[in-house]
Amino acid sequence: MVAAFWSSLANHFLRGMDGQSAFNLKKCLKDINEGRPEDFMISIKSLFADTNSEIERDKEIHFQNMMAIAAKMMGLTVRTEIHSAKGRCDMQILNSRYVYIFEFKINDSPEEAIKQIQEKGYAVPFEADSRTIFLIGANFSTNTRTLDGWIIEKLKN
Repeated sequence: MVAAFWSSLANHFLRGMDGQSAFNLKKCLKDINEGRPEDFMISIKSLFADTNSEIERDKEIHFQNMMAIAAKMMGLTVRTEIHSAKGRCDMQILNSRYVYIFEFKINDSPEEAIKQIQEKGYAVPFEADSRTIFLIGANFSTNTRTLDGWIIEKLKN
């Protein structure tokens, strides 16, 4: 099971390097490194839509892990399951200019995900940080096996 997932994911990343796939690794990296989370999420949606996710497809952690693995394979600094005073954030991507804070839901809504980020104060540890902070609440659909919506909020420049 795991080998099939890795093989499928690796094929998409490698094909993206030569233009044979809808997923473009270089563009995805540029989007995250230049503060374009909307374009990043569109690329990730495309990647997931073309990746077999039948294994454990009804578990939020499966989609969360796919997201983290994809980001790590891009060479991004990724943190998952970050504990804070009020809860546990699903994922963060950090670079020198931006902090991306993610909360994922499955068969729910991006509104619920963004609400959780706000209510649990997942961005509070970055209030004194000079980087721009993006909150991203995303929902995975088990019907489409990809992201079916997200909300992005920019906290500061």
